[in-house]
Amino acid sequence: MAANISRIQPSVNISTGIVLSTLGPTAALVGNDSTTDSPNNSAFQANVEKIMIMVIIISIMLGMGCVTEVSQLRENLRRPWGILIALLTQFFITPLVGFVLIVATKMETLYAIGTIIMASCPGGVFSNNFSYLTFGDVSLSVCLTTCSSVFAIAGLPMTLALYGRAWVDGNGAISVPFKDIGLSLIMIIVPAAVGILIRWKLPRPANVIEKICQVIGSLGLVAWIIMKSVLSSEIFIAPYQTYVIAAVLPVVSFSIGFLFSTLFRLPADKRRSVAIETGCQNVGLALAVIAISFEGHAYLNKIQTVPILYGLFMVSFAVISIATYRLFLWKQKSTCDDSRDDEDALIDDDRKLVPNPDNINNTYGSVVNDPKSPADLDVLPVESKERSD
Repeated sequence: MAANISRIQPSVNISTGIVLSTLGPTAALVGNDSTTDSPNNSAFQANVEKIMIMVIIISIMLGMGCVTEVSQLRENLRRPWGILIALLTQFFITPLVGFVLIVATKMETLYAIGTIIMASCPGGVFSNNFSYLTFGDVSLSVCLTTCSSVFAIAGLPMTLALYGRAWVDGNGAISVPFKDIGLSLIMIIVPAAVGILIRWKLPRPANVIEKICQVIGSLGLVAWIIMKSVLSSEIFIAPYQTYVIAAVLPVVSFSIGFLFSTLFRLPADKRRSVAIETGCQNVGLALAVIAISFEGHAYLNKIQTVPILYGLFMVSFAVISIATYRLFLWKQKSTCDDSRDDEDALIDDDRKLVPNPDNINNTYGSVVNDPKSPADLDVLPVESKERSD
Protein backbone atom coordinates (compact mmCIF):
# COMPACT_ATOMS: atom_id res chain seq x y z
CA MET A 1 0.00 0.00 0.00
CA ALA A 2 2.78 2.41 0.93
CA ALA A 3 4.34 2.04 -2.52
CA ASN A 4 1.21 3.45 -4.17
CA ILE A 5 1.01 6.52 -1.98
CA SER A 6 2.90 9.69 -2.85
CA ARG A 7 5.06 11.03 -0.09
CA ILE A 8 5.81 14.45 1.24
CA GLN A 9 8.92 15.99 2.74
CA PRO A 10 8.26 18.26 5.70
CA SER A 11 10.26 21.41 6.25
CA VAL A 12 11.64 20.84 9.73
CA ASN A 13 12.50 23.66 12.10
CA ILE A 14 15.24 22.02 14.18
CA SER A 15 15.54 24.95 16.54
CA THR A 16 11.93 24.59 17.61
CA GLY A 17 11.36 20.85 17.67
CA ILE A 18 13.48 17.72 17.92
CA VAL A 19 13.59 15.73 14.69
CA LEU A 20 12.62 12.09 14.64
CA SER A 21 14.52 9.35 12.94
CA THR A 22 14.41 9.24 9.14
CA LEU A 23 11.19 7.72 7.82
CA GLY A 24 10.99 5.67 4.66
CA PRO A 25 12.95 5.81 1.39
CA THR A 26 13.44 8.92 -0.70
CA ALA A 27 10.56 9.74 -3.04
CA ALA A 28 9.21 12.57 -5.14
CA LEU A 29 8.04 15.64 -3.27
CA VAL A 30 4.49 16.89 -3.27
CA GLY A 31 3.89 20.57 -3.80
CA ASN A 32 7.55 21.41 -4.39
CA ASP A 33 7.13 25.05 -5.36
CA SER A 34 7.88 28.36 -3.76
CA THR A 35 4.33 29.58 -3.61
CA THR A 36 2.16 29.04 -0.59
CA ASP A 37 -1.55 29.18 0.00
CA SER A 38 -2.73 32.53 1.34
CA PRO A 39 -2.96 32.15 5.14
CA ASN A 40 -6.42 32.00 6.69
CA ASN A 41 -5.35 33.72 9.86
CA SER A 42 -3.35 36.88 10.24
CA ALA A 43 -0.73 37.22 12.97
CA PHE A 44 -3.27 39.11 15.07
CA GLN A 45 -5.85 36.36 14.69
CA ALA A 46 -3.27 33.71 15.58
CA ASN A 47 -2.34 35.60 18.76
CA VAL A 48 -6.00 35.99 19.69
CA GLU A 49 -6.51 32.25 19.25
CA LYS A 50 -3.50 31.46 21.45
CA ILE A 51 -4.82 33.73 24.19
CA MET A 52 -8.26 32.11 23.93
CA ILE A 53 -6.78 28.62 24.24
CA MET A 54 -4.71 29.63 27.26
CA VAL A 55 -7.73 31.18 28.99
CA ILE A 56 -9.84 28.09 28.25
CA ILE A 57 -7.18 25.67 29.53
CA ILE A 58 -6.40 27.62 32.70
CA SER A 59 -10.11 28.15 33.49
CA ILE A 60 -11.00 24.51 32.98
CA MET A 61 -8.06 23.13 34.96
CA LEU A 62 -8.53 25.60 37.83
CA GLY A 63 -12.20 24.68 38.02
CA MET A 64 -11.45 20.97 37.90
CA GLY A 65 -8.90 21.37 40.67
CA CYS A 66 -11.53 23.08 42.83
CA VAL A 67 -13.71 19.93 42.75
CA THR A 68 -10.85 17.46 43.25
CA GLU A 69 -9.97 15.99 46.63
CA VAL A 70 -6.42 15.01 47.53
CA SER A 71 -7.66 11.65 48.76
CA GLN A 72 -9.23 10.95 45.36
CA LEU A 73 -5.98 11.71 43.56
CA ARG A 74 -4.07 9.46 45.92
CA GLU A 75 -6.53 6.63 45.34
CA ASN A 76 -6.30 6.89 41.54
CA LEU A 77 -2.51 6.89 41.66
CA ARG A 78 -2.48 3.96 44.08
CA ARG A 79 -4.71 1.92 41.76
CA PRO A 80 -3.73 3.18 38.30
CA TRP A 81 -5.90 0.82 36.22
CA GLY A 82 -7.80 3.70 34.64
CA ILE A 83 -4.56 5.50 33.77
CA LEU A 84 -3.03 2.40 32.20
CA ILE A 85 -6.16 1.69 30.15
CA ALA A 86 -6.26 5.27 28.85
CA LEU A 87 -2.59 5.17 27.83
CA LEU A 88 -3.15 1.86 26.05
CA THR A 89 -6.13 3.10 24.07
CA GLN A 90 -4.68 6.54 23.29
CA PHE A 91 -1.19 5.66 22.11
CA PHE A 92 -1.64 2.17 20.69
CA ILE A 93 -5.23 1.54 19.61
CA THR A 94 -6.43 4.98 18.46
CA PRO A 95 -3.48 5.54 16.04
CA LEU A 96 -4.09 2.06 14.63
CA VAL A 97 -7.77 2.91 14.10
CA GLY A 98 -6.78 6.12 12.33
CA PHE A 99 -4.39 4.22 10.07
CA VAL A 100 -7.07 1.66 9.19
CA LEU A 101 -9.58 4.42 8.37
CA ILE A 102 -7.04 6.10 6.08
CA VAL A 103 -6.45 2.88 4.17
CA ALA A 104 -10.17 2.02 4.03
CA THR A 105 -11.18 5.42 2.64
CA LYS A 106 -8.11 5.79 0.38
CA MET A 107 -7.42 9.24 1.74
CA GLU A 108 -5.05 11.63 -0.04
CA THR A 109 -1.50 11.94 1.27
CA LEU A 110 -1.75 15.44 2.70
CA TYR A 111 -4.90 14.71 4.68
CA ALA A 112 -3.54 11.31 5.76
CA ILE A 113 -0.53 12.96 7.42
CA GLY A 114 -2.81 15.24 9.42
CA THR A 115 -4.96 12.27 10.43
CA ILE A 116 -2.03 10.22 11.75
CA ILE A 117 -0.68 13.17 13.72
CA MET A 118 -4.12 13.83 15.19
CA ALA A 119 -4.69 10.20 16.16
CA SER A 120 -1.25 10.00 17.80
CA CYS A 121 -1.69 12.96 20.16
CA PRO A 122 -2.49 12.61 23.88
CA GLY A 123 -5.72 13.70 25.52
CA GLY A 124 -6.60 17.37 25.90
CA VAL A 125 -8.06 19.47 28.70
CA PHE A 126 -11.53 19.49 27.14
CA SER A 127 -11.89 15.95 28.48
CA ASN A 128 -11.75 17.27 32.05
CA ASN A 129 -14.67 19.60 31.44
CA PHE A 130 -16.69 16.90 29.69
CA SER A 131 -15.94 14.41 32.46
CA TYR A 132 -17.23 16.89 35.02
CA LEU A 133 -20.44 17.48 33.07
CA THR A 134 -21.14 13.73 32.90
CA PHE A 135 -20.52 13.21 36.64
CA GLY A 136 -17.36 11.27 35.89
CA ASP A 137 -14.33 10.89 38.14
CA VAL A 138 -12.80 14.36 37.80
CA SER A 139 -9.69 13.49 39.81
CA LEU A 140 -9.05 10.53 37.49
CA SER A 141 -9.61 12.76 34.47
CA VAL A 142 -6.99 15.23 35.71
CA CYS A 143 -4.57 12.35 36.30
CA LEU A 144 -5.24 10.96 32.83
CA THR A 145 -4.59 14.27 31.07
CA THR A 146 -1.37 14.85 33.01
CA CYS A 147 -0.03 11.31 32.58
CA SER A 148 -0.89 11.15 28.86
CA SER A 149 0.87 14.48 28.27
CA VAL A 150 3.98 13.16 30.02
CA PHE A 151 3.85 9.86 28.14
CA ALA A 152 3.50 11.80 24.86
CA ILE A 153 7.16 12.76 25.13
CA ALA A 154 7.99 9.18 24.17
CA GLY A 155 4.67 7.92 22.82
CA LEU A 156 4.13 10.60 20.17
CA PRO A 157 7.48 10.06 18.39
CA MET A 158 6.94 6.30 18.57
CA THR A 159 3.49 6.32 16.92
CA LEU A 160 4.53 8.88 14.30
CA ALA A 161 7.60 6.83 13.39
CA LEU A 162 5.48 3.68 13.15
CA TYR A 163 2.55 4.97 11.09
CA GLY A 164 3.95 8.11 9.44
CA ARG A 165 6.58 6.34 7.34
CA ALA A 166 4.01 5.57 4.62
CA TRP A 167 3.63 9.25 3.70
CA VAL A 168 6.79 11.08 4.84
CA ASP A 169 9.79 11.42 2.56
CA GLY A 170 13.10 9.97 3.71
CA ASN A 171 14.94 13.32 3.46
CA GLY A 172 12.79 14.79 6.22
CA ALA A 173 10.90 13.84 9.33
CA ILE A 174 7.97 14.91 11.46
CA SER A 175 9.08 17.17 14.28
CA VAL A 176 7.69 16.78 17.79
CA PRO A 177 7.38 20.14 19.61
CA PHE A 178 8.62 19.12 23.05
CA LYS A 179 8.59 22.78 24.04
CA ASP A 180 4.84 22.96 23.39
CA ILE A 181 4.27 19.70 25.27
CA GLY A 182 6.14 21.12 28.25
CA LEU A 183 4.10 24.32 28.10
CA SER A 184 0.89 22.27 27.96
CA LEU A 185 1.99 20.34 31.05
CA ILE A 186 2.60 23.57 32.93
CA MET A 187 -0.82 24.95 31.97
CA ILE A 188 -2.42 21.67 33.08
CA ILE A 189 -0.59 21.01 36.34
CA VAL A 190 -0.24 24.51 37.83
CA PRO A 191 -3.93 25.62 37.66
CA ALA A 192 -5.10 22.17 38.76
CA ALA A 193 -2.70 22.22 41.73
CA VAL A 194 -3.87 25.70 42.71
CA GLY A 195 -7.49 24.55 42.53
CA ILE A 196 -6.78 21.47 44.66
CA LEU A 197 -5.06 23.69 47.23
CA ILE A 198 -8.04 26.06 47.31
CA ARG A 199 -10.38 23.08 47.72
CA TRP A 200 -8.29 21.80 50.62
CA LYS A 201 -7.97 25.10 52.49
CA LEU A 202 -11.13 26.99 51.44
CA PRO A 203 -13.92 24.55 50.47
CA ARG A 204 -16.72 27.14 50.19
CA PRO A 205 -14.86 29.63 47.96
CA ALA A 206 -13.72 26.66 45.87
CA ASN A 207 -17.34 25.93 44.93
CA VAL A 208 -17.83 29.51 43.72
CA ILE A 209 -14.55 29.55 41.78
CA GLU A 210 -15.46 26.24 40.14
CA LYS A 211 -18.76 27.61 38.84
CA ILE A 212 -17.12 30.78 37.48
CA CYS A 213 -14.38 28.79 35.74
CA GLN A 214 -17.00 26.44 34.32
CA VAL A 215 -18.83 29.35 32.67
CA ILE A 216 -15.63 30.93 31.33
CA GLY A 217 -14.32 27.63 29.97
CA SER A 218 -17.61 26.69 28.31
CA LEU A 219 -18.14 30.09 26.67
CA GLY A 220 -14.52 30.15 25.53
CA LEU A 221 -14.93 26.70 24.03
CA VAL A 222 -17.99 27.78 22.04
CA ALA A 223 -16.18 30.92 20.83
CA TRP A 224 -13.17 28.87 19.74
CA ILE A 225 -15.36 26.49 17.72
CA ILE A 226 -17.07 29.38 15.94
CA MET A 227 -13.79 31.11 15.17
CA LYS A 228 -12.12 27.97 13.79
CA SER A 229 -15.15 27.26 11.61
CA VAL A 230 -15.17 30.77 10.15
CA LEU A 231 -11.42 31.22 9.66
CA SER A 232 -10.56 27.75 8.33
CA SER A 233 -11.89 28.03 4.80
CA GLU A 234 -9.97 24.92 3.75
CA ILE A 235 -12.44 22.67 5.56
CA PHE A 236 -15.27 23.71 3.22
CA ILE A 237 -13.52 22.37 0.10
CA ALA A 238 -11.98 19.25 1.67
CA PRO A 239 -12.85 15.83 0.18
CA TYR A 240 -15.49 13.69 1.80
CA GLN A 241 -12.92 11.31 3.32
CA THR A 242 -11.77 14.01 5.72
CA TYR A 243 -15.31 14.47 7.02
CA VAL A 244 -15.87 10.74 7.34
CA ILE A 245 -12.68 10.15 9.34
CA ALA A 246 -13.04 13.31 11.44
CA ALA A 247 -16.58 12.25 12.39
CA VAL A 248 -15.91 8.53 12.90
CA LEU A 249 -12.57 8.66 14.75
CA PRO A 250 -13.78 10.41 17.95
CA VAL A 251 -16.85 8.18 18.16
CA VAL A 252 -14.74 5.04 17.78
CA SER A 253 -12.21 6.35 20.31
CA PHE A 254 -14.92 7.08 22.86
CA SER A 255 -16.33 3.59 22.36
CA ILE A 256 -12.94 1.88 22.64
CA GLY A 257 -12.14 3.67 25.89
CA PHE A 258 -15.49 2.72 27.38
CA LEU A 259 -15.21 -0.89 26.16
CA PHE A 260 -11.76 -1.48 27.65
CA SER A 261 -12.63 0.16 30.97
CA THR A 262 -15.76 -2.01 31.11
CA LEU A 263 -13.74 -5.16 30.42
CA PHE A 264 -11.50 -4.26 33.36
CA ARG A 265 -14.62 -3.69 35.48
CA LEU A 266 -13.95 -0.11 36.42
CA PRO A 267 -16.75 1.77 38.21
CA ALA A 268 -19.21 3.63 36.02
CA ASP A 269 -17.84 7.11 36.76
CA LYS A 270 -14.29 6.00 35.93
CA ARG A 271 -15.48 4.35 32.72
CA ARG A 272 -16.95 7.63 31.56
CA SER A 273 -13.74 9.49 32.36
CA VAL A 274 -11.54 6.97 30.53
CA ALA A 275 -13.84 6.98 27.49
CA ILE A 276 -13.89 10.77 27.30
CA GLU A 277 -10.12 11.01 27.74
CA THR A 278 -9.59 8.52 24.92
CA GLY A 279 -11.90 10.35 22.53
CA CYS A 280 -10.77 13.92 23.27
CA GLN A 281 -7.38 14.22 21.60
CA ASN A 282 -5.21 17.32 21.99
CA VAL A 283 -6.10 19.26 18.83
CA GLY A 284 -3.85 22.17 19.73
CA LEU A 285 -0.81 19.90 20.01
CA ALA A 286 -1.61 18.27 16.65
CA LEU A 287 -1.77 21.67 14.95
CA ALA A 288 1.53 22.65 16.59
CA VAL A 289 3.24 19.48 15.33
CA ILE A 290 2.02 20.19 11.79
CA ALA A 291 2.94 23.88 11.90
CA ILE A 292 6.50 23.13 13.06
CA SER A 293 7.14 20.14 10.80
CA PHE A 294 5.70 21.68 7.62
CA GLU A 295 6.51 25.35 8.17
CA GLY A 296 6.32 27.29 4.90
CA HIS A 297 5.01 24.32 2.94
CA ALA A 298 2.58 25.02 0.13
CA TYR A 299 -0.06 22.66 1.51
CA LEU A 300 0.17 23.40 5.24
CA ASN A 301 -3.51 24.33 5.47
CA LYS A 302 -4.58 21.05 3.87
CA ILE A 303 -2.55 19.02 6.34
CA GLN A 304 -4.25 20.87 9.21
CA THR A 305 -7.74 20.20 7.84
CA VAL A 306 -8.40 16.87 9.59
CA PRO A 307 -7.30 18.06 13.09
CA ILE A 308 -9.56 21.11 12.77
CA LEU A 309 -12.51 19.00 11.60
CA TYR A 310 -11.74 16.44 14.30
CA GLY A 311 -11.93 19.14 16.97
CA LEU A 312 -15.27 20.37 15.65
CA PHE A 313 -16.80 16.88 15.44
CA MET A 314 -15.29 15.84 18.78
CA VAL A 315 -16.81 18.77 20.65
CA SER A 316 -20.13 18.45 18.83
CA PHE A 317 -20.40 14.74 19.60
CA ALA A 318 -19.43 15.32 23.23
CA VAL A 319 -21.99 18.11 23.68
CA ILE A 320 -24.77 16.01 22.14
CA SER A 321 -23.82 12.99 24.28
CA ILE A 322 -23.66 15.07 27.47
CA ALA A 323 -27.01 16.71 26.76
CA THR A 324 -28.60 13.33 26.04
CA TYR A 325 -27.11 11.77 29.16
CA ARG A 326 -28.22 14.57 31.46
CA LEU A 327 -31.69 14.54 29.92
CA PHE A 328 -31.84 10.81 30.64
CA LEU A 329 -30.86 11.46 34.28
CA TRP A 330 -33.47 14.18 34.58
CA LYS A 331 -36.21 11.89 33.28
CA GLN A 332 -35.10 9.11 35.58
CA LYS A 333 -35.25 11.47 38.53
CA SER A 334 -38.70 12.75 37.59
CA THR A 335 -40.12 9.22 37.46
CA CYS A 336 -39.08 8.24 40.98
CA ASP A 337 -39.93 9.56 44.42
CA ASP A 338 -36.30 9.82 45.45
CA SER A 339 -35.38 13.46 46.08
CA ARG A 340 -31.65 12.94 45.90
CA ASP A 341 -29.55 14.94 43.45
CA ASP A 342 -28.56 13.26 40.22
CA GLU A 343 -24.90 13.30 41.22
CA ASP A 344 -25.55 11.67 44.59
CA ALA A 345 -27.72 8.99 43.03
CA LEU A 346 -25.11 8.38 40.38
CA ILE A 347 -22.34 8.05 42.94
CA ASP A 348 -24.43 5.58 44.92
CA ASP A 349 -25.08 3.54 41.78
CA ASP A 350 -21.37 3.51 41.00
CA ARG A 351 -20.53 2.31 44.48
CA LYS A 352 -22.84 -0.64 44.02
CA LEU A 353 -20.64 -1.78 41.15
CA VAL A 354 -17.56 -1.90 43.40
CA PRO A 355 -17.34 -4.88 45.79
CA ASN A 356 -16.73 -4.02 49.44
CA PRO A 357 -13.62 -6.03 50.41
CA ASP A 358 -14.20 -5.56 54.13
CA ASN A 359 -17.97 -6.25 54.04
CA ILE A 360 -18.51 -3.19 56.20
CA ASN A 361 -22.01 -1.87 56.79
CA ASN A 362 -22.40 0.91 59.31
CA THR A 363 -26.20 0.90 59.27
CA TYR A 364 -27.59 0.10 62.72
CA GLY A 365 -29.13 -3.37 62.81
CA SER A 366 -28.31 -4.11 59.17
CA VAL A 367 -27.33 -7.44 57.68
CA VAL A 368 -23.68 -7.94 56.74
CA ASN A 369 -23.29 -9.61 53.35
CA ASP A 370 -20.83 -12.26 54.37
CA PRO A 371 -20.74 -15.21 51.93
CA LYS A 372 -19.71 -17.51 54.77
CA SER A 373 -22.84 -16.78 56.81
CA PRO A 374 -26.43 -17.77 55.91
CA ALA A 375 -28.21 -15.06 53.97
CA ASP A 376 -31.43 -15.34 55.99
CA LEU A 377 -29.93 -14.73 59.45
CA ASP A 378 -31.20 -11.64 61.23
CA VAL A 379 -28.50 -9.54 62.82
CA LEU A 380 -29.73 -8.11 66.10
CA PRO A 381 -28.47 -4.92 67.70
CA VAL A 382 -25.76 -5.34 70.29
CA GLU A 383 -28.07 -4.49 73.22
CA SER A 384 -30.59 -7.12 72.07
CA LYS A 385 -27.87 -9.76 71.92
CA GLU A 386 -26.79 -9.02 75.49
CA ARG A 387 -30.36 -9.27 76.73
CA SER A 388 -30.93 -12.55 74.95
CA ASP A 389 -27.79 -13.97 76.52
